[in-house]
Amino acid sequence: MLSEQEFRHAADRALDETLRALVPLADREGFDVDRQHGILRLTFDRPASMTFIVNAHAPARQIWVSAQGRAYRLSWSAAHAAFTLEGETLPTLVERLTRAFLRLP
Repeated sequence: MLSEQEFRHAADRALDETLRALVPLADREGFDVDRQHGILRLTFDRPASMTFIVNAHAPARQIWVSAQGRAYRLSWSAAHAAFTLEGETLPTLVERLTRAFLRLP
């Protein structure tokens, strides 16, 4: 398990990486993505009004994603050197959920 300091550093990197991965898609598809106070927020106007929230949850040493009424909890994977859920990394998971919401291939 990561120490709290290691977790915070890894979580910051993961949130930054996820933000960078989403910016081109956000620019192309017209939704907002920003990071403030340790929270990554995706805000959609279409196809419906919706907000996805991604944040670090230090007590559990996980990154939590709230999207479309579901919660996803990603834990640190030393093998992937990333936060993962069933082998899927945070940027990949959030992009997949975003594409599904926007009904993109």
